Amino acid sequence: MLAVPELRGQVDALGRPIVSVVSASTGDPFLALIDTGFNGWLMVSADDAPSIGVRTIVDLQSVQMGDGRSVLVRRGRVVLDWLGARREVEVFISDEPSRGGEGRPVALIGAELLAPHLLLVDYGARTVEIETQGG
Repeated sequence: MLAVPELRGQVDALGRPIVSVVSASTGDPFLALIDTGFNGWLMVSADDAPSIGVRTIVDLQSVQMGDGRSVLVRRGRVVLDWLGARREVEVFISDEPSRGGEGRPVALIGAELLAPHLLLVDYGARTVEIETQGG
């Protein structure tokens, strides 16, 4: 089941832009927080990676976090139903404890997955839209 070329979500009670993404690897949806300060594709905890079908491909790699810390992550891949197409994306897998769970996001969507789409977050209306752009 492929999604339409538009993804709609909401701004949650904590003021975070959240969307539901479908893992083509499992067929299941999962909630993801949009983090434009993260320049990768997708980040998940090691606890949540199996539930969305992430395959680990690199054991450890050091990455720099937004606060300047260097942390070790694993790299993996997952196939998503993303804006009307199947898309295999790179995933950073963190050993940080899962903050996901029932009704909470289990992943971060970064700027690499958002490019070259239009992201519209309307905090007043509490809506989120991601749309494909021409070409």
